[in-house]
Amino acid sequence: MILLVRRFDRWTRTRPTWWWPSTLVLIGAAVWTASLVLQPVGEVTFFAGERFGEDCLFLVQTGRPCPNCGMTRSFLWSARGDLVRAFRYSPAGATLFVWITAGAAVGLVRLVRRAPRALSPPWQLLVGWTLFWVIGVYFVGYGLRLAGFGPLP
Repeated sequence: MILLVRRFDRWTRTRPTWWWPSTLVLIGAAVWTASLVLQPVGEVTFFAGERFGEDCLFLVQTGRPCPNCGMTRSFLWSARGDLVRAFRYSPAGATLFVWITAGAAVGLVRLVRRAPRALSPPWQLLVGWTLFWVIGVYFVGYGLRLAGFGPLP
């Protein structure tokens, strides 16, 4: 049994793992497809001529927007190239859309070049960017929204 575990460990170390780059590309394709299929019309989103989604329950109950209010519209406007409008709806949404697109591009490069570790940034950069996104963009953006900045109620 130990010999089998050692062989499997050696085999996985020498074989490239393609599931991660493929996942990055699939997530990016799904986000782009959904963002282009849904249509923003004013403050409402439509799919095939019908209203998509309900009003935010947090907004209905409290009268204040939740931290994710505007994310869908932010994604829709980001996919259409209007990053200023996307950022106004949700700074975190616009940033996350760009981050997902960059991840999909990295995954595609890795698959095309057949190099599963191509374009690997140092872990410090990833941790720093994640902290910046979570603290700086997400929470500060939500605080500004609660203070009355942005197009959402």
